[in-house]
Amino acid sequence: MAVVPGVEGRKVVIDAGAAIKLQRLERLGSELFTTSNVLAEIRDEKARALLGTLPIELQIREPLPEDMAYVKQFAKATGDFHVLSMNDMQLIALTVNLHKATGGTLRERPEPLGAGDGGTVSFDWAPARPDKAVDIHKAPAGAAAEAADGAEAAAAPEEDDD
Repeated sequence: MAVVPGVEGRKVVIDAGAAIKLQRLERLGSELFTTSNVLAEIRDEKARALLGTLPIELQIREPLPEDMAYVKQFAKATGDFHVLSMNDMQLIALTVNLHKATGGTLRERPEPLGAGDGGTVSFDWAPARPDKAVDIHKAPAGAAAEAADGAEAAAAPEEDDD
């Protein structure tokens, strides 16, 4: 299979919302990961069929206990623990594991994010197309920016059933 330009070597952790919204997941990265709990969330027949047509394997991995402990501690420190579901924390922990496996480092405690000039950091659900790369320092809020190398979490917004 030919890899979509700009996604070679990109590892992406997939939430159920991306499949439920019928997004072509192989356009996000060349390696796709999720957890068994997220896969179980995908009950929509069309979304299940979409997963069966992926030209690359959706790899099912479970987060390691030490990565889950890190995510829980970090979420408590940021005040996000009460709003994250178990699936959310598992996906974040899986992303942490993939990040470490590619040589990435982790913060010991939360620090404010910034674009270097005191501005905000823009984010989008998918990598920018190579012909549409955006300078985050000049981009309007919500514009796509070139994705960094390594593991990234990618998902479509989902509705909370809880």
